[in-house]
Amino acid sequence: MKTFTIDGRGVRSFDDFVEATNVGFIQQISGKWNGNLDAFNDYLSWPEDEEYEIQLVHAAECARSLEHAAQATWLRQHLGTCHPSNVPDIQSRLAQAEAGQGQTLFDILKEIIADNPHVRLVLL
Repeated sequence: MKTFTIDGRGVRSFDDFVEATNVGFIQQISGKWNGNLDAFNDYLSWPEDEEYEIQLVHAAECARSLEHAAQATWLRQHLGTCHPSNVPDIQSRLAQAEAGQGQTLFDILKEIIADNPHVRLVLL
């Protein structure tokens, strides 16, 4: 099984996570991720029909950096660019994140990975 290693040691923001993911995974499969979560899901589907493992080293540090405050920042950035029908949902999720409730950005990233049946995530 092929293994990709993402180093979460220097992750202090979502942008840092995007860069670490590009270095440890996306560029290894000939891509460059810009941080779009739908695109992240698409990258996880490559290579097609091959099972592989993503090891996230220093996962605890990464999780601390991508908690509710990071989720709130991400939601604020996307509030003005999302489809108008998504605004109420994003506003609700933003209020939860600002209150330290609901999913963190780290939770969402783990969920996206878990939804891909041929990807195994290992948190180290």
